[in-house]
Amino acid sequence: MSTFMNTDPKAFSGVWVFCEQRQGKMMPTTFELISEGRKLADELGSKLYGILLGRTEEAERIFDDAVQRIAPLLDEKPTGKTAAFFSITSNNLATVRKGGDYVAKMIGLAAFFKQQLHA
Repeated sequence: MSTFMNTDPKAFSGVWVFCEQRQGKMMPTTFELISEGRKLADELGSKLYGILLGRTEEAERIFDDAVQRIAPLLDEKPTGKTAAFFSITSNNLATVRKGGDYVAKMIGLAAFFKQQLHA
């Protein structure tokens, strides 16, 4: 992975979250920030990035593994199936997710993997 040393703010886009860790463990506040960052990124139609310092080799390995795992999905054709995802808040309000957001994509991936396991 190359080193990126640009200090021009125009070179950056999307929503960036600093992922705090202590003694190799992710702090709970990181998950809260990622959740809120995801909402903002969805609203802006941009990508969400997490910044974790000091674990470059591990990050590269995890990223490369993830790329290999999803590579077969890139050529898959849509099945025509749809799903609605919503939740009920503690105030009894319904929260409905957008069809193209990360939750919908994760549901689609779960369905694909389930299908692959039972093939």
